[in-house]
Amino acid sequence: MLKKDNIPISQLAMEVGYSDIFTFSKAYKQHFGFPPSQRF
Repeated sequence: MLKKDNIPISQLAMEVGYSDIFTFSKAYKQHFGFPPSQRF
């Protein structure tokens, strides 16, 4: 799923079980060390 390009961050968050993009972004940054906006 993370290999898909041009997927909106909000859609990615929903697909992995987050109903809130802000919570997803925080968890993503804690795990990967950078926000999803730098990848997507």
